[in-house]
Amino acid sequence: MESAWKDCYPAGGSNGRIMRQRQLSIAKITRPRITGVYERKRLFKLLDQGRASPIVWISGPAGSGKTTLVGSYLDARNLSCLWYQVDEGDGDIATFFYYLGLAAKKAAPRFRKLLPLLTPEYAFGIPVFTRRFFEELFSRLNPPSPPFDKGGRRGGFVIVFDNYHHIPEASPLHEILQIGLSTIPEGVTVIVTSRAEPPAMFSGLRANKQMELIGWDALRLTPEESRGIVQLEKDRRLPAGAVAALHEKAGGWAAGLILMAKGTGVADEPRADGALRPEETFDYFASELFEKADEPIREFLLRTAVLPKMTPDMAEKLTKNKNAGTILAGLNRRNYFTEKRHDPSLVYQYHPLFREFLRARVNKVFSPKYVITLQVAAARLLEDAGQIEDAAFLFISAESWASLANLIAAHAQAMLTQGRHGTLREWIERLPQAVRDTKPYMLYWHAHGLMPFQPGVSRALFEQAYTLFNRRQDRAGMFLSLCSAFDMSLQEGLFGYLDRLIALLQGMLRKDRSFPSPELKEQVTTSMFNALAMRQPWNAAKQSWDERAFACLRQSRNKNLRIQAGVYLTVYHFYMGNMAKAAHMLSLIREEVRSGDVSPLLTITVKTTEAIHDYIAADFDSSLKAVAEGLRLADETGVHVWDNHLLGHGCGAALSIGDLGLAEEFLRRMQSIRPLARPLDIGYFHFMSAWHGLLSRDLDRAFEQAGLLLEVIPAVGFLFSEFIGYVMMAQVQHERGNLSQASKFLELGRKTARRTGSTWFGCMSLLAEAHITFGRAENAGSENTRRALSRHGTDCLQKALAIGREQGIANIYGWRPDVMAKLCARALALEIEVDYVRDLIRKRRLVPDAREAHVEAWPWPVKIYALGRFRVDIAGKPLTFSGKVQKKPLEMLKVLVAFGGDEVAEGRITDALWPEAEGDAVRLSFKSALHRLRQLIGNDEAVRVQDGKVSLDRRYCWADVWAFEKLMQDAEAGRGGDGETGRTERARGRRSDGESKPRYPRHPVTVSPRLRSLERAVSLYAGRFLPGEEDKPWSVSLRERLRNKFLRAVGELGESSERDGKLRNAVEYYQKGLEVDDLAEEFYRRLIVCHHKLGRKADAVKV
Repeated sequence: MESAWKDCYPAGGSNGRIMRQRQLSIAKITRPRITGVYERKRLFKLLDQGRASPIVWISGPAGSGKTTLVGSYLDARNLSCLWYQVDEGDGDIATFFYYLGLAAKKAAPRFRKLLPLLTPEYAFGIPVFTRRFFEELFSRLNPPSPPFDKGGRRGGFVIVFDNYHHIPEASPLHEILQIGLSTIPEGVTVIVTSRAEPPAMFSGLRANKQMELIGWDALRLTPEESRGIVQLEKDRRLPAGAVAALHEKAGGWAAGLILMAKGTGVADEPRADGALRPEETFDYFASELFEKADEPIREFLLRTAVLPKMTPDMAEKLTKNKNAGTILAGLNRRNYFTEKRHDPSLVYQYHPLFREFLRARVNKVFSPKYVITLQVAAARLLEDAGQIEDAAFLFISAESWASLANLIAAHAQAMLTQGRHGTLREWIERLPQAVRDTKPYMLYWHAHGLMPFQPGVSRALFEQAYTLFNRRQDRAGMFLSLCSAFDMSLQEGLFGYLDRLIALLQGMLRKDRSFPSPELKEQVTTSMFNALAMRQPWNAAKQSWDERAFACLRQSRNKNLRIQAGVYLTVYHFYMGNMAKAAHMLSLIREEVRSGDVSPLLTITVKTTEAIHDYIAADFDSSLKAVAEGLRLADETGVHVWDNHLLGHGCGAALSIGDLGLAEEFLRRMQSIRPLARPLDIGYFHFMSAWHGLLSRDLDRAFEQAGLLLEVIPAVGFLFSEFIGYVMMAQVQHERGNLSQASKFLELGRKTARRTGSTWFGCMSLLAEAHITFGRAENAGSENTRRALSRHGTDCLQKALAIGREQGIANIYGWRPDVMAKLCARALALEIEVDYVRDLIRKRRLVPDAREAHVEAWPWPVKIYALGRFRVDIAGKPLTFSGKVQKKPLEMLKVLVAFGGDEVAEGRITDALWPEAEGDAVRLSFKSALHRLRQLIGNDEAVRVQDGKVSLDRRYCWADVWAFEKLMQDAEAGRGGDGETGRTERARGRRSDGESKPRYPRHPVTVSPRLRSLERAVSLYAGRFLPGEEDKPWSVSLRERLRNKFLRAVGELGESSERDGKLRNAVEYYQKGLEVDDLAEEFYRRLIVCHHKLGRKADAVKV
C-alpha cells in the first residue's frame, strides 16, 4: 500500500504531487473528419456572412446536420480550428477549462506553457480567471491567414463548441462562456452548435450584434439539397418524384432523409400526417436498417453502443470481433451516422441519435446481468485509454463500486491538480456510504474534494482516514492524512485542534522515525513545522523542526514546497522576534519567485508575506508596495485567497505611520470584498479596528472592537492572536481609566508572551506595561507609590529596549507614535539603550511632544546651541563650511532663537538684521537669507513661513535655550525633567555617541521633581546666551532673563544640597554660579560656609 501512495508523490515537478497519466487520444477535442457529404453552399454563404460577427450560433433539432455543416464548411474554406465537443462533464467548469487548455495546446503546440487550471484559489475570482484565460487562449490562436481572403470571404481561426445543449440550464458554464466570448479578437470566430437557442445569459451578446443566429428554418433542407444528399446515399439515381416524396416526408430533416434514402420503399407509402418526427427515428432504424443487417453486425453495434468513443482496438477487445476496424470504417464511409476523428490515432463515435437507439435496443436484447458485464468491460477499456469521465459514468451505471473506487484512487491526485474537485466529489459521493467509510483512501480523497467548500467536514474526514490507515498500519496514508489535516488550519482559520494531531504525529515518530519516501518526509516536515509554529511555537525550535524546515527550503527538489517552507519560516521567525532570520528567509523565497515558474497563488502568498514582514520591520513603503502588487495580481488573476490578509497588512502599515485615512480605507475594503468568514480573518479585522480607534482617540470604538476580538480568540486557538488581543484590551482599558482591568489583561498578555517564547511579544508586553505603569505613577496618591511605580516602569522599559536592540525590532502590533515618543524620550533622558532608541526614532520619524522638548539626546535633525557658544548640528554633526561662512543665514537663525522661534514677524527679523534697509531691498535680502538658511539646514520643513511669520518647527529643531526654559517651567510646575516624579539613581544603558555627559554633580541623589528639573536646567547652561553677540540689541533681553533664571536655579540647588548635607554638591553648584556671575556675593558667602564645614579652611580663605 505504501508504494501506491509513494506513486502519488513523484520527486520534483513544477506541479508537485501529480499522478502520472498516460498520454492518450482525446476525441473530445478532435475535429471530425467529414468525407463524402453534400456541400450545402447556401449555408456556407450564411456562415461567411455570419462570421462578420465574432460568434455564430447554429441551433436545430438532433440530426439536422449541424456538426456535418460546420465540419464541411471548415474543410471547404480551409480554416484552422480548435474543436471542442461539449458534454455533461463540462457542467464542472474546472473540467471545461482543463480540456479547453488541452485543446489549446493541441491547436497551438508552439506554446510550451499550458493555460492555467481552474484550481480552488480562483474560487472568488472566476470571472477574472475566465477573462484572462480566454485572452491568453485567443492570443495563442494567431490566424494563419488574414481575416478576409482574396475572394472577400473571412479567413482566420475558428473555435467550435459542438453539442452545447448538453450543458444544463442552471450550469455556471453559461456565465463563464459569456465572459470569455466577450473578448474575442479580430480574426477569430466562435461557432456554437446546439439543439437549443442561446441561453438568456447570452442576450447581451445578441443585443450588441456580436452573435449571428442560424436556426432550424435555415438548416431545413431545400428540395435541391435533398436531391443532392439522396444521390450521394443511393447507388442508383431515384426518379424526381421519389426524391420529392422523400423531401416532403423528411420535412427538411437531414437525419430522416438519410434514413429513408438508405431504406427501401420508405417513400413509396407517404404518411398521412406528413413530415417525419425525430422521435420516430428508432422505428426507422429497427424496421429499415438495423433488422436487415447481418447478425454479427447487429451484435457489434449493440455491444459498442456502450462506448461513447472508441478506437478500433477498443471495439475489437469489447466485441471479440477481429473485423472491428473494418466494420467501423465501412459505417463511416457509408455515412451510417458514425463519425471519424484522428488524434492522431483513429477514433470513432456514433451520432447521438444512433447511439440512443442502440442503447435502447441493448436493454431490450441483453439481460441486465450481461449489460452490467458489458458496461464494466467497456469502462475498463475507457479507463485504460484515459477516458476516465466516461469510464466513471459506466461504473456508476453498472454499480461497480469497487471498480469506481479503484478509478478514483488512481486519478484523484491528477484531478485535484486540475482543479476538478467538483467532479471528484460527485464520483465519491455516488459510492455507497459503507464503501466510503471502509476505504481510508476514499475518505482521504473525499476530504480533498470537499476542502475548498466545506473545510470543517474535510478536516473531520482526514482524521477519519488517519484512524483507518492507522488500523491498517499504512504509514504513508497516516502521514498524508495528518499533513492534510494540519494544513486545514489555515483553510479554516482555526488552530486549537492542532495539539491533538501534533501528539499523534509525535507518537508515530517515537515508534519509527523513518518515512516511506524523501518527498513525503519533506511534506511532513513543512506541515508539522507550521502546525507547531501556529500552536506550539516554543516546540518548533526545541525539537529542531525549524532546522528541518530550513533544510527543505534549501534542498528540496520541489519548488512549491521550498516556497511554502520559506513562507512558514519567515512568519515564524518574525513572530518569535528573530527579525534577522525572518529577513533572510524572505530573501530566499523572493529569489525563488524571481526565478520564475511560480503559480499566481504562490506569488501572491509571497507578496502577502512580504507585506506583513516589511511593516513589522518598519519598511512601510515596501509593505504598502507589496500590498498594492498583491492586490493587483489578485485582480489580474482572480486569486483572491489572501485579499483580507493583504488589506489587513496594509492597514497595519498605515496605522504604524499614523495615516488614519488610508487605514480606514483598508478596513472598509476588508469588509466589502466579501463577508469575513474565517475566525482568524474576523479577529484580524477587529484588532485593526481597535488599533484605529486608539490612534484616533475613538475609545468607544476601540473598546467595542477589542471586545469583539476577545470573543473570537477562543475559537481561533492561535496564541499570537490571544496575545495581541490581551495587550490591545489592556491599552484600551488604560486609556478609558479602568486601571484594574488594564492590569488584568496586561497580566494575561505577559503570561501568553512567556508561553510562546516570543521575544517580540515579550518586548511588546514590556512596552505596554511601561506605558501603563508610568501612567499610573502620574496619578498615584502618594509619593512612595509614585516612586515605586516609576522604578517598575523604568525597569520594564529598560528590558523592552534591550530586547528590541538585540533582536532588531523596529515595530510592534498596536504601535502608537505618541506613546512610543514618550517612552523613547524617557529612555534617552535616563540614558537607556541610547543608540538603539535614536535609531528607532529616526527610522520611525517619531516626534516628541512639548513635554519632551528639553531632551537633548533626542536625534533632532537640527540642534542649535546658543548658551556659552553658538553651534549648529545637522543630523548629529556640527555644521561646517568649506568656503565662506554664511553669515546672514546664521544671523537670521540667531535672531529667530532670540525672539523665541515661534511665529516671529518678518518685520522684527528685518529690523534686527537690516536696520538701515528699506522697501524692496530689505524684502529681497530677507528672502535670500531665508533660502540660504534652509539650504544650510538641509530641511525646508524645519523653517516655516506662514502669513508673514517665521517659525523654527520644533518637530525638527531643538535649541538649548528652549530646553533650558522648558526645564525651568517644569521646575515651577513641580515636574521632573525626565517625566518622572522623583528618582534615586540613573538607569544604565548603552551610549557611544561621543557626546559629553550632562554636567551634574557627581552624586545625583535627588528625589524632588522640582530639583530634578533644576539640575537638568543647570547642566544645560553652558554660559551666557550668544556670548559673541553682546552688542546686538535683540540679544540683550533674552540673555538677562536666562542668566537670572540660571542664578536662581543654582542658588536653590546649592541651598537644597546644604540642607541635605551634600556639601560637596553645594560647592559645585556655587562655583558654577560664580563662573557666570563673579559678583554674586551670596554665592561667595555660601561657598565659604561650605568649605568651613568640610574642613577646607585654606579654600575658605582663598574665596
